[in-house]
Amino acid sequence: MPSRRDVLQSGFGLAIASAVPAKLFADSSNVPLKQLAAHSGIAMGAQSMRSLLLQDPNLSSFIAQNFSVLTPGIE
Repeated sequence: MPSRRDVLQSGFGLAIASAVPAKLFADSSNVPLKQLAAHSGIAMGAQSMRSLLLQDPNLSSFIAQNFSVLTPGIE
C-alpha cells in the first residue's frame, strides 16, 4: 500500500498538498486524508482507471480509506 509520503511526493500529491493546510499533516500519521480535509471543509478526491483498481487491491484500499470522491480515468 502506498504511504501518505509516497502519495504526497508523487505528481498526484501536488493537488493534495495545495488543498490541505500542512499543519493538518503534522500530528496525524494514521488519520485518513479525507478526515483531515473535512476539518477544513474540503472533499478529498482521487482519479484512477477502473483497470488499475481491479488489478491492485492495495491501491483500491488506499483510495477508499483516504478519499471521499473518485473520478474515473480515461480508459
